Amino acid sequence: MARARNIKPGFFSNEDLVELDFATRLLFIGLWTEADREGRLEDRPKRLKMALFPADNLDVDAMLGSLERLGFIRRYAVGELRVVQIVNWAKHQNPHHTEKPSVLPAEPEASIPGVSPDNGELTVNEQEPDGEYLADSLIPDSIVSHSLNAPVLDAPVADRGLTTMTLDWVPPERLLRQAAQRAGLALALFDREGIAPFVVHHAATGAAKTEAQWVASLVGWVLRDQRQAAARGNVRPFPAKPVPAADADWTVGVVL
Repeated sequence: MARARNIKPGFFSNEDLVELDFATRLLFIGLWTEADREGRLEDRPKRLKMALFPADNLDVDAMLGSLERLGFIRRYAVGELRVVQIVNWAKHQNPHHTEKPSVLPAEPEASIPGVSPDNGELTVNEQEPDGEYLADSLIPDSIVSHSLNAPVLDAPVADRGLTTMTLDWVPPERLLRQAAQRAGLALALFDREGIAPFVVHHAATGAAKTEAQWVASLVGWVLRDQRQAAARGNVRPFPAKPVPAADADWTVGVVL
């Protein structure tokens, strides 16, 4: 059953999301409405397509893969059940108190990056004294200056492993190989000429990310370009109109 969820303006300027095509960004919003109060839903691409894009010819499985590569969702299996977990759900949504608890199993903690077995995680935002629940948009806090959950960054950017893009940036080979392989892209696409538009664009923004995040964004950028190029290649041009010869007799068939 679809549910009402929160969305804020910062979603549309998220520097990672804009690397994805329009349909994948719309899918991400649609996932929120299909998820339960814990931010989980069954990983069933065909069912999601029928629920969210019934009249469109889209590869929802590949779109989910793109969202996972950029860290917006996690896909996992418990036995034969496949599940999607929306990342940071508890920080950014406030499910209605009457929503039923999730019946889907949580992701095994050993498979969650950066989470040890002893670390718990709130499933719903803590309640304020006035009885309301804080809600924020489903985007990284650093993107929204007015975020209620935004951390205070006292340390320099370099201390947190973040770097800004420079025109001489070269993606780390190991990270690039792994990300390209997951995306099904050839490494040859990531030569200096291939990554130049990405580098120039992001060097002008002044954004700061970890090397892994930069590589993920680069792969998403190239993947989007490849899909757009393929789509353009599938468009059939209009046939050219025949041009009459210069010496054609225009009086043929004309009755005076």
